[in-house]
Amino acid sequence: MREAVKTVGMVLAGADIVCFVLLLSKAVRKISGLSGVKGIIAGLGGAAAFTAFMLFMLRDEVVELLMSRPYGACGAYLMILAAIVGAFMLTREKKERLTIEQLDELEGSEFENVCAGILLDRGFTDIELTKASGDFGVDILAVYEGQIYGIQCKRYSSRLDSKPVQEVAAGVTYYGCDVGAVMTNSTLTPHAAELAEAAGIEVWDRDTLTEWLEEAE
Repeated sequence: MREAVKTVGMVLAGADIVCFVLLLSKAVRKISGLSGVKGIIAGLGGAAAFTAFMLFMLRDEVVELLMSRPYGACGAYLMILAAIVGAFMLTREKKERLTIEQLDELEGSEFENVCAGILLDRGFTDIELTKASGDFGVDILAVYEGQIYGIQCKRYSSRLDSKPVQEVAAGVTYYGCDVGAVMTNSTLTPHAAELAEAAGIEVWDRDTLTEWLEEAE
């Protein structure tokens, strides 16, 4: 009986660990609503916590206790599992994801703040909003994979011409950035898109933001 309890405990521990480690997979993190560093921490932290918990549960004195109260032990485990699942579902229900249509209704400064949040979710760090006036064509400074990005945010109801591209290209030089980008809820005119490609300016347009919002946690 004792060996059976230990075997069951080891199987449960293994299953719990596998479930949390699977959170390291990008696909699973996307489905579960976790992403980037948070998803990795959740996977590793969860695996470590359950490993420690099950090692404690497999100690001889604990096994003896479980053997003396098998139904209570099963009930306690199921209650813990239900609490975890319930907390997860509650978090998912409370989560309200922004849509591209909601971005269309924002004011300029609000749009910049939301853009900063989107970048944070995408794994950018050291995010800084520049001053509202005299920003030299860059609204947000951020770091991604060791490179400094200078980003101009444009909430626009019509297609963007080449002016934002020209401005951010100049701002990249002023701020000493490695990469320049235009982040917009709209799209660029063919001429502006051609200029951006020639100048090496990344374009995160309506399609890009729609995809990022769908992937956001």
